[in-house]
Amino acid sequence: MFTKLRNSLYAGATVLGAVLSAGQAWALDGTGIPTLSRLESLGTCNISYSMDSLDSGGNTLVAWEGFGFGFETVAGIYWASDPTLLSTASLVTQASIESCGISSVSNLQQGILPLGETDLRNVSYLGMSFEGVEGGISYRYEYALSGITSTIVVATRTAIDNTPPTVTLSSTTTTVSGVTPFTVTATFDEDVTGFTDIANDVTITNGAVTGITAVSASVYTLSVTPTGAGDVSISIPAAAAQDLASNPNTASTALVIVADNTPPTVTLSSTTTTVSGVTPFTVT
Repeated sequence: MFTKLRNSLYAGATVLGAVLSAGQAWALDGTGIPTLSRLESLGTCNISYSMDSLDSGGNTLVAWEGFGFGFETVAGIYWASDPTLLSTASLVTQASIESCGISSVSNLQQGILPLGETDLRNVSYLGMSFEGVEGGISYRYEYALSGITSTIVVATRTAIDNTPPTVTLSSTTTTVSGVTPFTVTATFDEDVTGFTDIANDVTITNGAVTGITAVSASVYTLSVTPTGAGDVSISIPAAAAQDLASNPNTASTALVIVADNTPPTVTLSSTTTTVSGVTPFTVT
């Protein structure tokens, strides 16, 4: 099923749009005056956008709206005197996109919004989105006409982050004695969110985490109190946090702080083995 990409336009993407100086804009509902004709690149190919609307006299034209390349089109909307006459043309295929130099094409979604709409005047989105690899880099692509009125051309290519964050634990404390508190630093290799749950975001043996303090979006300080029962082992489980692309972290290696609970012993010695009278001597 076709669904519009979340938030429509991705961060860092390029959105192309135009409104004429006279104030008239392209409009999917057929109320705009200008005719849209534009090419946008897709790998080694071009996406062709076109859209006809009413003429300046308000006369209804037999019009076509859509975009595509070659002989394939994402959608076609046709109308004459009745704007409820809406039909869908042939759809773009994965093979066609890959013929433009985009490999490993997946998650191809295309069509109109609202889904199942039969009245041209209510169509707010006509487009396609997919993921693919270009030049060895994974991207998310979106090509669309968006907006019932003041329609904009969407042509985006955004790099995909599928790499989970990693986390490393460190501490200036190497041994603990009794129940003396100490701190551990959790350093992620990128900014993360959600690392706040003391009960579930840290695994600990022979101790308790009493607080998580954010030094930055990638560095956190853990306050740890030993129970005095032995070595303190601390680790961060998988999915305790997520990066800005919602990738969950991988599990950390355990950090072990050795417990020193053995009481000291003392041994006395002296070079003097016998004493005579009040002669002083030393003991080590």
